[in-house]
Amino acid sequence: MAPIKGRKAAANKNLPILSHEFVIQNHADIMSCVAMVIVIGLMVQLTSPVSSLFVALQYVQASVPNTLQTYGTGLKDLFAIFFYFLICIIFHAIIQEYVLDKICRKLHLSKSKNSQFNESGQLIVFNAVSMIWALDIVVKGNWLADLSLLWIGYPYSTLSFSTKFFYIIQFAYWAHIMPELYFQKIKKEDMFSRVKYSVLYLAFISAIYITNFHRIGVVILLLNYVCGFTKHAVKLIDITEKEEDSKKVQLAQNVYNWIFYTVQSLTLILSQTMLWFGLKSVRYSGELRDFNTPMFKLICSIGALAIQAWIVHEFLNNQNSNSLNFSASFGLIKSKPKKTDISNKKRKNTASRKFNELTEADQNTKKTLKHEAKKAAKIAKSIVFEYQKQRKIKQKILDLFDIERETNVEKLAARIASDEPLITPKILPQLETILQKLKDKILFNNLENIHESFKVVKTLSSGHLLPITNVSIDKFGYICATGSYDRTCKIWNTRTGEETSTLIGHDNAVYVVSLVIAGRVLTGSFDKTARIWSLDNGGECLCTMRGHSAEIVAMDVSGPTQTVATSSMDQTTKLFNAVTGQNVATFRGHTGEVVVNQFDRNGSAVITGSFDNTIKIWDVRTAQCIATLYGHTAELTACHYDFSCRAIASSSLDGTAKLWDVRKTDSCCHTIAGHTDEVLDICFDSVGRRVATASSDCSACIWDVNSGDLISAMIEHTGEVTKVFWEPAGHHLLTASQDHSSMFWDTETGECLQELKGHTDHVFSVLMSYLGDTILTASKDNTCCVWQQFNSKNN
Repeated sequence: MAPIKGRKAAANKNLPILSHEFVIQNHADIMSCVAMVIVIGLMVQLTSPVSSLFVALQYVQASVPNTLQTYGTGLKDLFAIFFYFLICIIFHAIIQEYVLDKICRKLHLSKSKNSQFNESGQLIVFNAVSMIWALDIVVKGNWLADLSLLWIGYPYSTLSFSTKFFYIIQFAYWAHIMPELYFQKIKKEDMFSRVKYSVLYLAFISAIYITNFHRIGVVILLLNYVCGFTKHAVKLIDITEKEEDSKKVQLAQNVYNWIFYTVQSLTLILSQTMLWFGLKSVRYSGELRDFNTPMFKLICSIGALAIQAWIVHEFLNNQNSNSLNFSASFGLIKSKPKKTDISNKKRKNTASRKFNELTEADQNTKKTLKHEAKKAAKIAKSIVFEYQKQRKIKQKILDLFDIERETNVEKLAARIASDEPLITPKILPQLETILQKLKDKILFNNLENIHESFKVVKTLSSGHLLPITNVSIDKFGYICATGSYDRTCKIWNTRTGEETSTLIGHDNAVYVVSLVIAGRVLTGSFDKTARIWSLDNGGECLCTMRGHSAEIVAMDVSGPTQTVATSSMDQTTKLFNAVTGQNVATFRGHTGEVVVNQFDRNGSAVITGSFDNTIKIWDVRTAQCIATLYGHTAELTACHYDFSCRAIASSSLDGTAKLWDVRKTDSCCHTIAGHTDEVLDICFDSVGRRVATASSDCSACIWDVNSGDLISAMIEHTGEVTKVFWEPAGHHLLTASQDHSSMFWDTETGECLQELKGHTDHVFSVLMSYLGDTILTASKDNTCCVWQQFNSKNN
């Protein structure tokens, strides 16, 4: 499914005036109104003197004929700083909405990278404008040609219009950074790194402005804005980096390093030269704002040295942290572009070594996990029968623990048919085919014999007019359904690659599709409805489920109760009868959009995950909330029951995953905090002993449910990992990534057994059939690839 990131306000959602959400969403408009009131005040004679305090520069000096107007400084400048503080917030919002947001949507950046891109994008614009402005002041003042002009005539009692307005804007911009942290919903842990430089600039500009060192201040700011412009240009290149651009990033980083040391050296030389040599030739006037005294110069000199030392220290710390490829904690591992086979081998060996270090502390745990993996393979040996009785579709699971490599398929099928009245002579050949595939799967279960075992057999060129939103595959891998923004759902035969039908009826994007019910297709749409379609009658719509007031973004089906659960951006989840389409219950309680839901095994309870950072457990019979799981600090991306429905796993944009016990809902059992970026997906294996997580930090990880410890790490992807999917037997894991590929992993060692390449854009979904012989990948390139298993047996 194309992921929903961040909070989306429904179009028809009216926020309370002056609520946090209202202020955040409309802060630019609010500031514009305040600024407009001040400007309109200039047009009224009564209010014009007051408004002019905010808009015009104060302390105009008596001008000499044929000379430029000059200005003094004082407390009234605070009014102008406030007005242009509002203007900075407005311009910030304009650049964000009309430039940066559009670029981010095209680049498909993760939330953390998106935040970094926005920060650097805003600062690079301001650095560029300030750099050009300061350079203009320096050139017009002829300060480069004669450096002595930086101190001759101190204390400067007047400023040119350009110089004073420059300082007013500097105050306003660095002050507006503070409320922007609130408007942009910056996390508390990220605030300090952004605030410290703003406070430093404000302190420096205030000191320069008060002590009348205006000229040297402009020069130092010019140098630092050149350095800042280069820094954020390098960050933008790094954020949007592709594999082939690694040399470009390294070259840009080297240029920035050279500029940084040059700027800091020049800043130190200029400041110390002016303090101890330049001002020595200037006579102390005794005026109130003349600070040309030995004690003050000593304080300024020590302060300048301390600031320079701190800046260099921060720079070196950042350089050291960026140069680390690995750390004792896997969460600090960053995926690097692939260069050679040797480098990949080193990465695998290093990752393997780290994994061994993490698990050597408890060898018994490792042995237990191996035992559970074998147990999982046995549990996966089963067949699910679906049949219709009194217009209700029911399921029956037949365990096949005794099927082995030597099993005679014909005899086993005959024995099952004699004990099971559901198996008719007409169905017997199909049963034999399934049993043979299951036997073959066991035969080739040894991972050492699998090499490039999946190959593309069909590429489904979607035929959709707009991008695909979601895909689903039936248990046997024969049928595939695709939903699209073009308001249709298409059904495909995965063996022939042909489109068998197009389901038309929704009035907006089809965002959810499901083939869970045999012979049926479920679709959920942005038109606020869900539908059930027949696969047997040319795509006939059997029923339409209505009632939501916003887009439907999640669906699940309970086979035992024949109930459909739909979750919506209207903050509710509704239950519908799968036969009649009648709304039988509505779950209300979330304060944010509900983006995921799941029934338990018998259909008596439903879990829902929301953008309000919580998970709720609901009783289907009473439609009441049984428990609310608190702990995440950002929007939920996924939540799932394990096989027994006694445990819940959740993932969030806060960069963590959590494991919960349904019987103890007051707190989570384990918090998985090993990833360095948002966690986009999570799922249990078939027995609920392990969970897999997918993250924007370009990795997928497998964790022990009982201890919360890391079992293995998959670090080959070079783009964010958006989806994880367990092979039914539990030996392998599939991942989908923004790097245009899907990968097939050994779950015990974290080794990539095969990279599934066939797409030209972000792969947002990967699925596997129940027998494990068919894989379906879906991409933003508007295609789906069908992969089938090939090995020495069937080649």
